[in-house]
Amino acid sequence: MLFQFPNFSDLLKTVGVKVEEVKSSPLKAAPNGFEPTSQEARDALDALVKDSYAWFKESSKSGAAWTTRSSKRSRTEGFSRAIRRSISS
Repeated sequence: MLFQFPNFSDLLKTVGVKVEEVKSSPLKAAPNGFEPTSQEARDALDALVKDSYAWFKESSKSGAAWTTRSSKRSRTEGFSRAIRRSISS
């Protein structure tokens, strides 16, 4: 699993652009590319990638069809669990 995102913060600073935002929670839209990624956001992404990879490996072993409604639901539930774990820790 791989999660990539740009960090344009130095470029924006060089050209004099400041991005302002209003968020409902600290991890909303993180990472966003306009500022360095916080450790909290990195930890949440790390948990998400690890959980997704574990789901992928388990699905591969069982030969589950990835296009079924139930597999999409379980994948979404896995993402939600990973995010809740990273926020609560």
